[in-house]
Amino acid sequence: TLKMMFPEHVIAFSDHTPGWDMDVAAIALGARLVEKTITLDRTTPSVEHCFSLEPDDAKRFVKSVRELETALGSSTRDIPSNILEERKKGRRSVFIKKSLSKGSALKPDNLDYKRPGYGISPSQSDILIGRTVAKDLPDNYMLSWKDII
Repeated sequence: TLKMMFPEHVIAFSDHTPGWDMDVAAIALGARLVEKTITLDRTTPSVEHCFSLEPDDAKRFVKSVRELETALGSSTRDIPSNILEERKKGRRSVFIKKSLSKGSALKPDNLDYKRPGYGISPSQSDILIGRTVAKDLPDNYMLSWKDII
């Protein structure tokens, strides 16, 4: 309800209950900040200490919140750079089938599509057709943009 009423604001939850079930529920419902008191000793005479988390509980609380965040996922898909690099090995690039001399025009029958995907993507081959090569290119050569005039 608060997210709908105040979409431009970050919603927080201030918890004054034992444990952390209500915090986890609040996060699952959209709270982005939680306030939870921590104490060294829950038996300390005070209103706040009895429902506060002791250090070991605080560690488990944080672990639970992180697991929930992972389970909820994200609206964006962030792929680590090392995974993106690995993907290229399985993707394809534009290759020259047979050697071409400098100034030769690229034609569909000059091109092949092979792994790895470190060169020009096959989806861009239409842009290549009719363009000329900037230097002599050998058989089975992975084409790059620097090779094209």
